[in-house]
Parts: sequence; C-alpha cells; structure tokens
Amino acid sequence: MKKHTRDVFSVLEVPTAPPSFNDILEIIYTDIKDLKYDSHRGTFERGTHGTTSYYDFNLFKEKRYYPLMKHIMGSIYKAYRVHIPNVEFNAVQAWWTVYEKGAFIPRHTHANSQISGAYYLRQPKGAGPITFFNPIGPLINHFFHEDLIFQVSTDMDIEPETGTLLLFPGWLEHETKKNESDDHKIIVSFNLTLKNSINFIP
Repeated sequence: MKKHTRDVFSVLEVPTAPPSFNDILEIIYTDIKDLKYDSHRGTFERGTHGTTSYYDFNLFKEKRYYPLMKHIMGSIYKAYRVHIPNVEFNAVQAWWTVYEKGAFIPRHTHANSQISGAYYLRQPKGAGPITFFNPIGPLINHFFHEDLIFQVSTDMDIEPETGTLLLFPGWLEHETKKNESDDHKIIVSFNLTLKNSINFIP
C-alpha cells in the first residue's frame, strides 16, 4: 500500500532580479540611528528580534524608499497578474527589519492584512530560513503517528536568497530562525489588502 501526502501551504516564492540597492542600505543605516520605539517597547523586543522601522514610519509613505517599494510592488503585480489580470492592491504598511547575529522573529501572524509578504533585501549565507506553520496540521495529525493515512506536514522551511519575494495570507503563522551569520540580514515586510474587497475591513 502506498501513502500519498501533500503539503498544504499558501506561500508564493517569487525570485526577482533586484537592481543595486546600496543607496537604500545607506538610508536604512542612517534611519536606524533615529528610531524611537525603545521608549514604548513594541511587541517585538529591539535587539532580540532585530531592529525594525515598524513602529516609526511606513515605507509606502516615505519618498526616500520609493525605488525599493516600486521594485517590490512591481514584482508583486507581475506575479499575481499572471493569474488575475485586473488585481489591484491597497498598500497598507511596509517596514524593514535588520537582523543582527542571533536575532529572530517569534511565531506570529499579520492580522490586519489579506496578503502579507517579505522581500529579502539582504540574505547572507547562514542567515537562516523562515518557517511557515500549517494551520490544519494539528487537526489532521491528531494521533501523531507517521503511518496514518491522513498525515500532512505541520510546518515548512524556506531558505530565501537576496532578492527573494515571499507572498502569503496574513493569517498564516510564521517565524524566522536565528541569524547565524556574522552579517546583517535585512527584510522588508509588508501588508496589503485587495481593492474593492467587501469581505475585509482593515
């Protein structure tokens, strides 16, 4: 008897050909000096969970980040319009996170978006994967035995590279492993909603 299993994940991995963003990296390292969120401590602890612009400004509204966000949104539309030619998005929020050595992001979701994503602006070797968690895995694998017919994978690791774009539903739980590299990992995360959607209120 042969058992067939199938991973059930809604994650789209899009390779991109990014231009040189050295000027953007310089802007990030300038802006990082002026971040204010230490004073009110957000959900993510500065240092342990990297250093993020999430609590200070929205990249979609910052003119100095326009070339980067144009590249990201252009790549998103190119990927989605293959299947949905007229799709339009509301750009809700975007932020960068710089992961120093040992930094990681704990398991979480993006409750205020329909489509979330991560663009890997810098992904050095050894910077670690991102893990997505199958929401129906615990329901199907309720006996936790490898020979059960209806077993599915409970999680999935993706090893991105610099220029990788990941797109996934905001409700999908995910986390990043510790950055084991001596170099900084830099990710641009974002939340989108669909224009003219009557089934979602941001």
